[in-house]
Amino acid sequence: MRKITDILDIDKPREKLIRRDVSTLSNVELLAVLIGRGVWGRDVLQVASEVDRRFKDDLDRVGFEELVEINGIGAVKASQILAGFELARRYSGKSDVKITFPADVLPFVMEIRDKNQEHFVCISLNGANEIIEKRVVTVGILNANQVHPREIFFRCYRRARRIDHSGS
Repeated sequence: MRKITDILDIDKPREKLIRRDVSTLSNVELLAVLIGRGVWGRDVLQVASEVDRRFKDDLDRVGFEELVEINGIGAVKASQILAGFELARRYSGKSDVKITFPADVLPFVMEIRDKNQEHFVCISLNGANEIIEKRVVTVGILNANQVHPREIFFRCYRRARRIDHSGS
């Protein structure tokens, strides 16, 4: 991975965002903009890369304690990252899509229709039948898939517990 000091000023994440467009930045570069700067011995791109590596496959695991374990992320930066992720969730979750009939789910699982393996997809809904989360729980073989209830309900439990603790 390149160090921030090896990158031309116009290609550094913040400058790239300003001069071009936010959509041109990679996930690591977006995280680097949120984080701002590194710490002694680790530049901002190294810190951002570790955040991305640890949480890119499961953003629901991102919590304050998990972020501050990363060298270069303190309480302030962890709070800023969590606030940014939460805003993104809230804004992206604003949709008028309600699941009232089984057919309403089809647009959300179209990407697996041509797969050669069984995919067990979990779509979590809130009390108003709006989608909270969609995720692939397991991928099986051609015509079979094994799923344990723990794999389905654990993330829902953690989400509910996190909401309880935040006082929302």
